[in-house]
Amino acid sequence: MPITATGFDPLTDFLNRIAGNRVPIPLIATTLDVTIQGGLAIVMTERTFRNSENHSIEATITFPLPVDATLCALSVRIDGRTLRAVSEISDKARETYEAAIGDGKAAILHEEPLKGIHVLSVAHVMPGTEIVVCDVWTAPLSFIDATPRLRIPTTIGEIYGCSPLHQSDDLVVAGVVHNASIGIVCKSGTASVVGAGVAQRGRFKVTLDRPVDVIVDGWTQETLEGQAADGRKVTLEVTPLGRNQSNLDVGILFDRSGSMGERAAGDSEIVHAKFEIAKSALLTSSKDLLTPADRLQLWEFNDEVDFLGAASGGEAPALVGKLRNPVGGTEIGRAINAVIASEKAKNLIIVTDGKSWAFDPQSLARSGIRLNAVLIGEDALEAGIGHLATMTGGQIFIAAGSDAGVAIAMALAAARLPHEPPTPIIGDLARVEAMRRGARVVAIWGEKAKGAASIAARQIGATAAALAVPLLPEHAAATLAKSEGIVSHLTSLVLVDENGKRYGALPARRKVPLTTAAASVHPLNMAGPSFACMTLSSWPARTLAASRPKTKSRSSQDQADSQPGIQLGHLVGRIDWDADPEALRQGDLSQLAPPTAHAIRTAAKSPAVLQCAILLGLNPIVLIIALLAAAAKGSNRSAHRLSRGILGTKPDPAVATAMQVIGL
Repeated sequence: MPITATGFDPLTDFLNRIAGNRVPIPLIATTLDVTIQGGLAIVMTERTFRNSENHSIEATITFPLPVDATLCALSVRIDGRTLRAVSEISDKARETYEAAIGDGKAAILHEEPLKGIHVLSVAHVMPGTEIVVCDVWTAPLSFIDATPRLRIPTTIGEIYGCSPLHQSDDLVVAGVVHNASIGIVCKSGTASVVGAGVAQRGRFKVTLDRPVDVIVDGWTQETLEGQAADGRKVTLEVTPLGRNQSNLDVGILFDRSGSMGERAAGDSEIVHAKFEIAKSALLTSSKDLLTPADRLQLWEFNDEVDFLGAASGGEAPALVGKLRNPVGGTEIGRAINAVIASEKAKNLIIVTDGKSWAFDPQSLARSGIRLNAVLIGEDALEAGIGHLATMTGGQIFIAAGSDAGVAIAMALAAARLPHEPPTPIIGDLARVEAMRRGARVVAIWGEKAKGAASIAARQIGATAAALAVPLLPEHAAATLAKSEGIVSHLTSLVLVDENGKRYGALPARRKVPLTTAAASVHPLNMAGPSFACMTLSSWPARTLAASRPKTKSRSSQDQADSQPGIQLGHLVGRIDWDADPEALRQGDLSQLAPPTAHAIRTAAKSPAVLQCAILLGLNPIVLIIALLAAAAKGSNRSAHRLSRGILGTKPDPAVATAMQVIGL
C-alpha cells in the first residue's frame, strides 16, 4: 500500500494497479435489455466479471443511473447456479457483505450512496472463473418534445468540489472503452438507439463513451398494472404534461463555468460549446415563448454569482444577451444560496452541465424553492442537481446538444405549472403523484390481487413504491423499500453464496473505471479554493503533488532524470495549428499526417504518459497535443490559444514534468 507524508495515496494505488502492474480489468461484457411499456422503461443490465489473475479479486464499479430510476432486482449466475439478492437496511447489508468476504464466500452488494450514483461490488471472483451480475431498474420516459426518450447515463465529466463519496466508492474514469449490446422490446411504439445504426439480429452495438439514448416513435399512453409486496393491486400511469398558460415569474441561473466552454458532443454535427448552445436556446425561448406579462430574473454563476437584472417578457432577450463567456469553476450551491438570500425568486430554472459536488441538495431543498434543471452535455452528472430538482417538486430536462432549445422550452413550461410541493404520506399507501421529466406519474394502490405476482407486475409495484419512499417518515420508508426489494438511500441489495466454494485469503480489489466521455476535454484553468478536492480522475496536479513522497534521494532523482524518454520535439513544426485547432483540442488526429498521428497515438500508450495524463486529468492524446502546442506557442497564436485552453495559464510543475517526458 503506497504511503506518503499525508497518508494513503489513492492515485498512486490506482496507477499501480491499473497502469503500472497492468492488471486485467475484470469487466469483460455488458448487455442491456430495455422493455418500454406505457411511459415506463424497464432496463435489465447484465455484467460479466472474469478473474484472469491467479488469486481471488473483488471487482467494483461506480456508475450513474437516472436520478429517478428505481433499482428493484439483482441476481447472479455462479457455477451454473442463479442466486437472487435481498433488500436490507444499508448498514446491515454492508455488514453482511463484509462478513461474507471474511468467511471466504462469494458475495454481491449493490448500493446507492448518493441519489443517482450506484456502486456494485462483486467479491471473491475466483481465479479463472466468471460471475454474471444482472440488475433491473425502471425509469419513466422523458417527454421533452413530441418524441419520448430514455437516456441511460454511462459517462461523467470532471466534477468539482469535495466528493461526498467514500474514497473506495468514488467515480473513476480512465482510457478504457467498454462496449455493450442492447436489445429493445417496445410495447408502446417503435424504439431505436440514437447513433447506433441498424440493429443486427435484434440488437444494437454501442460503445459506452457516451450516454445511450433511446427514442420512441409512435408512442401510445397506457395504464400499467402491477402488484405491491403486500399483495395489493397497483396501477401506474405516465401522462405527458400539457402547456400551461399562466403568467411566468421565474429566476434563471445560467452556468458560465469553464466546463461549459467545452464542445457539446451529444450530436456529431454540433461543434459549438455547451455555453453557446444553451445561451442561443435561452435567447430563442425568451423571444418566442415569453409574453409581456411574464417576468424573468437572470443570474450567471461560475465560482462567483452575479445578478444581471430583471425584465418583462418583451425585454428578456436583451437581458439574456448580457451573459458573459465561460470561465472559472462551478459553484452551484453558492448560486442557489445567493438567489434564496435575495428573496427575488422561489421558482427557479438552472441551466448547467451539472459537474459539481459543492452543494447539499437536502439543505437547499428545505428553503422552499422549486427548481427545474436543464442539464447540457453528454457528460452532465444529474446526481446532485437532479436530486435537488425532484425533492423540490421540479423536473430534470437533459439535452445532449442540438435539443437544448426543446429542453429549455420544456423547463419554462414546467415553471408555469402551479407549485405543488410533494405531500408527506401519513398512513397506508393509497395514491402518489409526482412530476418526472415532462410527465405526471400517478400510482394508485387498490384491493388485494388474486394469485402470485408476475415479475413484471412486481417491477411496476416496486416503481410505485419508490415514488412514495421520499414522502414517508424514515422508519416507514425503510420498511417499504426493504419489503419491495429496492435500492434507496436507506436500503441496499445484498447476496451471499452460502453453498459455493470458499477462498481463504482476502480478495484483491479491482476498480472498474468508466469510459472517458467521447470528445471530452477538461480545461485546467479553473483554479480556486473550491477545487481542492475532486475525484481521482480530475484532481488537479497541484493537489496530487502535495501527496507525493518527498523523501527521494538526489541520486535516485538523477537516475530517473537520466532515463531515455519519448522524443516528440520534431513534431512541433509538422502540425498545422491554424487548420482546425478545435479538432485538436478534442483529440481528433484525422487532420494530421499519418506518421505524426501514429507517433502521438504510440506515445499516448506509454505508462509514463498515462501517468502524467491521469495526474493532469486529461485524455493522454489531448495531453500530448497540449504539450506540443505549448512548445509552439511562442511562434503561433493558435497553438498558444490551444495550449492555454487545455492547460490553463498558471505554471504547473506537472506540466513541466510531462513536457520533459515527451522530450520537449
